Amino acid sequence: MQCWTLVVLFQALTLGDLAHTAAWESTSDPTDSYARRIRTPRPWWHRWADPWWYPWGMLDRFTDLDELTGLVSSWSDAELREHFEELEHRWGWLPSFWCAHDACLKEMARRGGEHWRTYLVEVFEHRRKPKRHHGYLRGSADLEVFTALRRLEGKDDPIEVVVTKAGPMEFVFPELPVFRVGLRNRDPSGQSFIMQKGGNYRTGRLTRWRVEVRDENGDPIGVHREWGPGYQFGGGAASHEIFPTGETWRCADLPLRNYLDLPGLGTYTVTIQYHDQARIVDVVDATPLIVSSSDEVSFAWVAREVSITPEEAARMRGLLEKLYEKEPILFFRSPYDARMSPWGRTMPSVAEEIYLEGWKMLPILFDALQEDQDLHHRAWLLAMLESMTGLNTHGRRYRAFGEYRSIEGPRPPGGHFGRPDWGGRGSDGGLTREGQAQLIADWERYRGLIRVIE
Repeated sequence: MQCWTLVVLFQALTLGDLAHTAAWESTSDPTDSYARRIRTPRPWWHRWADPWWYPWGMLDRFTDLDELTGLVSSWSDAELREHFEELEHRWGWLPSFWCAHDACLKEMARRGGEHWRTYLVEVFEHRRKPKRHHGYLRGSADLEVFTALRRLEGKDDPIEVVVTKAGPMEFVFPELPVFRVGLRNRDPSGQSFIMQKGGNYRTGRLTRWRVEVRDENGDPIGVHREWGPGYQFGGGAASHEIFPTGETWRCADLPLRNYLDLPGLGTYTVTIQYHDQARIVDVVDATPLIVSSSDEVSFAWVAREVSITPEEAARMRGLLEKLYEKEPILFFRSPYDARMSPWGRTMPSVAEEIYLEGWKMLPILFDALQEDQDLHHRAWLLAMLESMTGLNTHGRRYRAFGEYRSIEGPRPPGGHFGRPDWGGRGSDGGLTREGQAQLIADWERYRGLIRVIE
């Protein structure tokens, strides 16, 4: 009985797709060759398939980006168009999907010529028609196709990533810059197009944005591939809207600490990148993707000096000894800010006191980590370091904490929405001495960035 139910369901879905396609074809321009090909019926499951399921096995045939580029460039014009339109039939959100999709567009722009220009204009214009067919990509946003068209024509990218805080900046450890970013339609032809607005925020950081940082030698700094306690789901409400020429969308604030960890002091160069569809936040290399980029922004990261009297040091060590032995580890969601204030009885008082000691507490925490302590107490120290600085948020992969809670913490400037003890529970799968040793080694690179003066 169950088998027959599945067969009937499959047939219903397939017939529904064919009816949907027929209805679309009856209202479309029959002379539009791209539209006619893109309307070819596909099995109902195709619309959610990811690239490694493709019949032509594109992503099964390369192991690095150079091999992907070589594969795409080896295709004839007819093969390139065929594979691109196969991708247009599918719906994907993973970076691997968009690497394949954008690699085809970049190859069309590289080959150039009136043939490919006419084709990209056809794709762009077809995407602007009423969208009633399942074959369209997430609302048929236009940015990647339109950018490929402008590059083929030898013109500037239509979108400029605007960074408000530009120019030389200096930040004292552990503070890091927050970049206020926006998008501006600067297309010289005055063309408006459809873009996605909102979305991709539920992880706690905006995942369609990428922060590329290079050190003084021009070497790239890695990105966070894991992100914060309790922030493992994505998505978010979004819409697709027409972006008029000359208009600027103020998009978001991007705290650098949410995107990567710096290796040490020095001068760094930052480029902010944006993709209208793909989750590029943790992409190691965005070369295959069609991204919009900002101008370079530079900043310096310098050491912090703190003055601690013997009496203050003794008092702060005493606070660390009072940390809870049996309670779950606490993570506070906001890094320390000198303008924070206590919440009183609604917070675990000892953890709050430690947190509100500010930067003077950091050398004491670093020293305490080197002493022989039990695993649970050391996990508390590591959690306090991460909470106060917002650095090394990848610690959960080491199994260094066990069970923990993630809460709002002390009152930041402007206050909280809701209660300060709201939050979620989690676990990194265990509490191991080896995991803590790995995380402590990661923290050692920051030990010399805060200096105690007598």
